[in-house]
Amino acid sequence: MRDRLGWVAAVVVAAVGGAGCGTAANLVPYDSPRPARVYGGVRLDCETVGKRVDDYWPQVKQGRYVYGIQLALESIYFAVDLPLSAAGDTLTLPYHIWRRYHPAGGPAADDKAKPTDSTSAKP
Repeated sequence: MRDRLGWVAAVVVAAVGGAGCGTAANLVPYDSPRPARVYGGVRLDCETVGKRVDDYWPQVKQGRYVYGIQLALESIYFAVDLPLSAAGDTLTLPYHIWRRYHPAGGPAADDKAKPTDSTSAKP
């Protein structure tokens, strides 16, 4: 019984230690070709689970049940990761909204691009 509890504890620590990685992947620099998305961590988790099911399910239907076990274990990981990514995405929501309206690096970059009328003289 004690060995089983140790394995369960190790799995829980590993799952929680890597949880929220969708949110971390969504916090990309400004010059990245992949744009950050609102609730991008949750979207990334859902897309990853969908891709895994598409990849593994045909293997399971052919009788290769090890893929089914791997799919079940990854689904447990994403079941832990999804709520933590949702919480992380909610905390970073103001940043992503600000970034959507200031894509070139912030308000300072926008102010430099605006022309000034101080050089034109009015009669």
